Amino acid sequence: MSVKPSLFAELRRRNVFRACAFYIAATWALAQGIAQLAPVVGAPEWAARWFLIAAAIGFPFWIGFAWFYEFTPEGLKRESEIDPAQSIAAHTGKKLDRWIIAIMAIAIVLLLTNTFVWHKGAGLSADPGSEAVHEAYGGFLNAMGRLDEGLAQSSEAARLDPLSVQPFHDIAINALIRGNYEAAATGFRHTIDIDPNWTWGYIKLGRALSLAQKCKEAFVQTEIAERRIAGGEGPLSRSWLGSTYATCADGKRARQKLSELHAIAAKRYVDPATFATIHASLGEIDEAMRWYQKALADRSPDMVYT
Repeated sequence: MSVKPSLFAELRRRNVFRACAFYIAATWALAQGIAQLAPVVGAPEWAARWFLIAAAIGFPFWIGFAWFYEFTPEGLKRESEIDPAQSIAAHTGKKLDRWIIAIMAIAIVLLLTNTFVWHKGAGLSADPGSEAVHEAYGGFLNAMGRLDEGLAQSSEAARLDPLSVQPFHDIAINALIRGNYEAAATGFRHTIDIDPNWTWGYIKLGRALSLAQKCKEAFVQTEIAERRIAGGEGPLSRSWLGSTYATCADGKRARQKLSELHAIAAKRYVDPATFATIHASLGEIDEAMRWYQKALADRSPDMVYT
């Protein structure tokens, strides 16, 4: 007595899953191509959108087609008309696998081309007057070490929106990375002038002043910051404050920040770079390197500034 195969097994035997994957991959690749070529050939902007709508409508029909029909050496035949012993569904499935891989590769190439070739610099050219674009690009360039370019972008963002904190913060960070601590302190003071409630302005001003060996002034800022972060669990703010204390030879308060970080780490993940920064400022290089190695293994985003 023959056992009727399950629906899943029958869908697999008739290559319905492979046909669905082929359809989705082909739709994605074609949509990428239409989106890239539409501006070149003068096609309307809605062309890709309507193509996707049409593809979505056609998807159930494609599933039905894959269920009821099979490609044979004699051409397209209804599955019910084919002797199971003569079916070449397995061979067809292998062909579909190769086609799916090929189409996915084309789609990925089109996507990468769209991202890195067609749209290279498109953010600035699309809206050169956007403060947000210049701000984001400036921050990225600073992180990549392209400081002159980053300063130019951040300065343009500040010109476009002189009441925004972030561009002036990025300008100050740029100066801090260069070792121009007086200029960095001036920049962080300006962020506080714009927004007196921005806690990070006090934290980073204190850090810049400590590096400029103006510890008395630095401690005025850290006291303000301490009052603002009391009761919170911000590891990065504690790391910056701990580094400020360590730079100004206040080892007791620096180690207090380390203790606070360990207490937070007992409850949730804390970036190892926050520990490393304080240890490095305390001159404990071996311990700092141990934490930096952990941060590197964790792909810490803060390592880009180290």
